[in-house]
Amino acid sequence: MKAILIAILAWFIFPNCAIADPDVKYFITKIGTLGGRSSTAYAINNMGQVAGSSTLDVYGNTHAFVGDGVSILDLGTLGGWSSASGINDLGEVVGTAVPSTGAPYSAFFYKAGAITDLGALGGTASVGMGINNKSQVVGNAYTSENRERHPFLYSAKTMADLNPLPGGQSTAAAINIIGQVAGSINNNAFIYSDGVMTDLGKLDGLFSQAAGINDIGEVVGNIYYGRGGFNDSWVPHAFFYFAGSMVDIGTLGGRASNANGLNNLGQVVGNAFTLGDAAQAGFLYEKSLMIDLNTLIGDAKGWYINDAVDINEHGQIAATACKAGFGCQAVRLDLINQIPEPGSNVLLLIGLTAAFFTWYNQEHRHSGIGMMTSESVHTARAAEIHGLRRLLCKMPLSARQADSRTGCLDLTGCQPLLGSTRRLWKKKQLENAV
Repeated sequence: MKAILIAILAWFIFPNCAIADPDVKYFITKIGTLGGRSSTAYAINNMGQVAGSSTLDVYGNTHAFVGDGVSILDLGTLGGWSSASGINDLGEVVGTAVPSTGAPYSAFFYKAGAITDLGALGGTASVGMGINNKSQVVGNAYTSENRERHPFLYSAKTMADLNPLPGGQSTAAAINIIGQVAGSINNNAFIYSDGVMTDLGKLDGLFSQAAGINDIGEVVGNIYYGRGGFNDSWVPHAFFYFAGSMVDIGTLGGRASNANGLNNLGQVVGNAFTLGDAAQAGFLYEKSLMIDLNTLIGDAKGWYINDAVDINEHGQIAATACKAGFGCQAVRLDLINQIPEPGSNVLLLIGLTAAFFTWYNQEHRHSGIGMMTSESVHTARAAEIHGLRRLLCKMPLSARQADSRTGCLDLTGCQPLLGSTRRLWKKKQLENAV
């Protein structure tokens, strides 16, 4: 009987399941627009909410938004256009908008349906850049008579100047949960922590700028090596600052790259030019390797990822994708579920396994072999599930995709379940987890 069961197991799994492509990691979730043709992503929180800007109409009027792939919310303005640049896990948003006061532009803070002008440092303009889960906001603002641009920290309804040096044009780009701020001052990237500003350097480049910081204090940004870019612009290379050292993480084969964000796992996202500067592509950098995100997506349905702007702690990526006839829109890259629901044949196998053990118990009941107490029945049930799981996991790597968390079989591609069966399976997973 055991040999028959194993034969049935092999028959149902191998011919009926399409083996998942091990290189495919993400699928695209479109965030949408506010009625116009285009939208741009700038940030993502750990709830999967994406913040950015979207056009409203054919005239190009733009408003800040928050979207999750199901709905998209217009955050409004201060009188003119608006654009969001950061979002925390509370759904609070920071960005920049044109106010009705006549000021050219101003940093804003959005919370619970209300948008607030944060003002400036004595000047007439400011830009909101980043926010943490303590509702602390950073950006840059002009000082008196608009003579200088300084980094600021906005907390408890007060804007503080973070620039300890006179002169120069500076900005704060991001803030982590412990209040460390990353930005640039006097053409060098910095970390500001507890009143101390640390210069991160620029390797052998001309200057550097920080773009993001994680809760460990690791920073990403760009080093600029000189002119020679498009229209004789500065040529940037993405950098990753960790363990007290700055590393140039290279490109996708072209001249330039830009790092935009990172998470606490040290995964970095941005954009880079491909070989021969043929195209700009969004990238994921992890384990010392820069990867074109377009190679990690299955059926993209014509969408091309040209920029990745932020990544959360679940590995979800906020990006902008373009498609012929649709323009460019904000998207979220979601990890493909590596522990998928089983196909109907796999459920049948589980049923056959249960039937076998029921038959075996009945056959040996009178001999005493199958007599079980309620406790032993529960133990045997757990053993059955564990045994089946072990059997599935013993399939060779060449015939399966392993889940990185459990090492178990990825059955992506198996026949889909009926809705009721799917719900029953999920319920049984929770009841029978071992």
